[in-house]
Amino acid sequence: MRVLFLSNQLLREIRERRVGSLCAFMLALLLFSAHFTSVAAHPLGNFTINHYARLEIAPTQLQLYIVYDFAEIPTFQAKQTLDVNGDGNLTEDERAQYLNALLKDTTSNLTLTIGDKRAELSLVPNSAQLEFSPGQGGLEILQVRVRYTTALDLSGAPVAIQYRDDNYRERLGWREIVAKPIGGATITQSNVRATETSDELRTYPDNLLANPLNDREAALTATRYTTSTAGTSNESPSNSNLILIVALALGGIALISLSAAFFISRGKPPVAR
Repeated sequence: MRVLFLSNQLLREIRERRVGSLCAFMLALLLFSAHFTSVAAHPLGNFTINHYARLEIAPTQLQLYIVYDFAEIPTFQAKQTLDVNGDGNLTEDERAQYLNALLKDTTSNLTLTIGDKRAELSLVPNSAQLEFSPGQGGLEILQVRVRYTTALDLSGAPVAIQYRDDNYRERLGWREIVAKPIGGATITQSNVRATETSDELRTYPDNLLANPLNDREAALTATRYTTSTAGTSNESPSNSNLILIVALALGGIALISLSAAFFISRGKPPVAR
């Protein structure tokens, strides 16, 4: 009977917590609606989760920089999990616990393939950040930023690289993937852009709000950078050698002209005085 009593009491507490969370969520929606006309909303919509990923390709390593931008409603839902003790205040320990748990889940849904092998992503120490900013209706917007790294070898033949993020696939939102070569690497083929569009989800272009970016996967080929003339150095002279050859040729022509003029002048009869 005592075990049954404890079980019933535990179930009652769980129900009360769920009801409290639901009431808080409904209250947030009411506040959100009340301020709808006076406070700017998230540009992509208040229910969206937005993605940004940048692949930084170097000759010996690849770094992956990721940003998740949670609009007001998913941020409110996340804060119910963040606030473990339910006191309405987020401590540093609560933030750290939530961030660690979130990254554990999101990292498992990232797929990076180099060549024909899945790469192991290592979290760069102290790179993970959890940031809140003001949103609509007294609610907040949450952004998570994190950086990963993995080994890469571009010393040989061109390497095929594929990347996919399966996190929050069912949620609407902006999805942007950028691939940039750095430190002596070059990208020869890519299905994603090399330039920023949203400034890492800080600024969404007005002309793309109705039709946001939807980069779900990246596929590219990378190799070590070489100049356009390096591969053909045995077949044709370099620019500096070409200039030297032209200068020598012009000098030879000038010398021949001076010699011809000298001999012609010696062969002429003396002028009468």
